[in-house]
Amino acid sequence: MMSMSESFEAANYLEKKKQTNLSGFLLIVCTSMITDTQVKSTADME
Repeated sequence: MMSMSESFEAANYLEKKKQTNLSGFLLIVCTSMITDTQVKSTADME
């Protein structure tokens, strides 16, 4: 059985990891959306 502070540390660590993954994921989504828009506008110009 983990002590109170140990389990808190673990939860905190997981939360930080999750936030990092989330921001990385959002960055990828934003980048792909921007790229899609650029590709579409380039195709429209032709």
